[in-house]
Amino acid sequence: MNQRVDVVGPHWVLDRRHHSIERNARYGRGNRGSQRETTHEEHYVVLLPDGTLKKVAVWNEEVVTIDDGSVYQFETPDHSIRSVYESDVEDMDFEKHYASHGNPGDSIVTWGDQRVRGRRLLVHAKGVGLSQALKRLL
Repeated sequence: MNQRVDVVGPHWVLDRRHHSIERNARYGRGNRGSQRETTHEEHYVVLLPDGTLKKVAVWNEEVVTIDDGSVYQFETPDHSIRSVYESDVEDMDFEKHYASHGNPGDSIVTWGDQRVRGRRLLVHAKGVGLSQALKRLL
């Protein structure tokens, strides 16, 4: 994702995670046609100036179709904003764990650190990861 998207106004980023998934398909006679659908997601926990915490997700879906030598491409950006859940706060207490599954060209390939919580606990009590992120703003 290479563009800036303003969805919440002024804010401070406390945590950032990302996840991508790529789906590949071949079709047509002799598998001459192909389609690649890629979704890139960025997930943020942000602090707003009024003191509220929000979870912001920004994603971009890109579809590339190659049919008899012609290339068709389109992108669809979108976003969502919601209140922070307890699980979002708990995620900040654990290390980020990057994971990837599949190889380029496989029917499904995934990569990122959003879907899998790290195993190693970084703090001594629930919610301390959030407290530490807030202290880093000072």
